[in-house]
Amino acid sequence: AEYGRSSSGVVSVSLKSGTNQLTGSAFEYFRDAALDAKNYFATEKAPFNRHQFGGAAGFPVVRNRTFLFLNLEHGVTRRSTTTVSTLPTVANRSGQFQRPVIDPLTGRPFADNTIPASRIDPAAARVLALVPLPQTGAATNNYVFNSPSDQDTRSWNVRLDQVLGPGQNLYVRGSSQRKGDAASSALPADAQGNYVTGGANEVSDAKSATIVHNGVWSPSVVSAIRVGWNRLTWDNLLDQPLRGVGIPGVDTANPGFSQIAITGYRSLGISNVPNFDDSTNYQLSGDV
Repeated sequence: AEYGRSSSGVVSVSLKSGTNQLTGSAFEYFRDAALDAKNYFATEKAPFNRHQFGGAAGFPVVRNRTFLFLNLEHGVTRRSTTTVSTLPTVANRSGQFQRPVIDPLTGRPFADNTIPASRIDPAAARVLALVPLPQTGAATNNYVFNSPSDQDTRSWNVRLDQVLGPGQNLYVRGSSQRKGDAASSALPADAQGNYVTGGANEVSDAKSATIVHNGVWSPSVVSAIRVGWNRLTWDNLLDQPLRGVGIPGVDTANPGFSQIAITGYRSLGISNVPNFDDSTNYQLSGDV
């Protein structure tokens, strides 16, 4: 009941307060593709560059009474993951297959295992026009691409402590954390910037604030009163010129087109339902 909204584990974080001396720290963590090995299937090493840096400081505002502590952290990740896909061969794209293909209208195989161009669905033809050609003549695992998955993070905390008198103190804490994941795709975008597979970019922004009063009223009576506020917003959106491929009954107001999954081949379509979620939570608790 004290924490609420969580049916799983709870992580409690204790934030430092300032002191009568100026103290602080700074850090930098990095990784680079120069230190990585090449993926076995890739012709070149996938780009990877990550920097995570920040610092913290605590100091007195009024000696022995008012203290301030703050910290900042920023992360920049530019990375790619080698993905191996199976795409339709040049022959498949023209309707030619090695095995018999049954005509659903007659129940008999098409001549020469070839679907006539006049029988290829217009929506399927538009999808094929958006899919890149295979890089090799192999029937499977014929396309290799370093799929980007960039990420930016930024967070900060500020805490102000005030000694009100003997046995009483008050502190106010504010925090913010923002994370942005760029759009990712197992296939490259076309010349117009259209993605035919993958997911949209995601941005989450969390903010919180807390006021805490601690009091020692007697050798046997102490109190702690906390008032908290939390807000989380999450946005998932990808904007591109492509607005569907003509599948009947599918809304074309959103970018991309419906997901299409064919066993053994790279799934197509964009996982992009514009969504905005805003969740605010207020919390009041006290212990005596």
